[in-house]
Amino acid sequence: MNRQQAPSLRVSHWQMRDGENIPVRVFDTAPGAEGTPDVPILPPRLGAPTEAHEAAPFVEWLRERHSAGTALGSICTGAFLLGETGVPPAVGETPEWSLSGESRG
Repeated sequence: MNRQQAPSLRVSHWQMRDGENIPVRVFDTAPGAEGTPDVPILPPRLGAPTEAHEAAPFVEWLRERHSAGTALGSICTGAFLLGETGVPPAVGETPEWSLSGESRG
């Protein structure tokens, strides 16, 4: 039986740095490799959901990624950041159930 090898999963962490206009990669399981994420997954946050002013630096970059064909995803309260992009959810936006009354969309 000839089995094809599955592509490896690359995980990276991106954040804004002072003076930068786009997020920069600060962790990568494939250091030195080029490129942007194929499927950015916006993680949950401990504490209150991301406020609009905190999301603002990421919003344009995420919109650009989406326009280039990148699928955007979120987990739990990451849906609030995804909602700030204005990109309509492909499946449905479901933030943490206990925060569902805080939706700003």
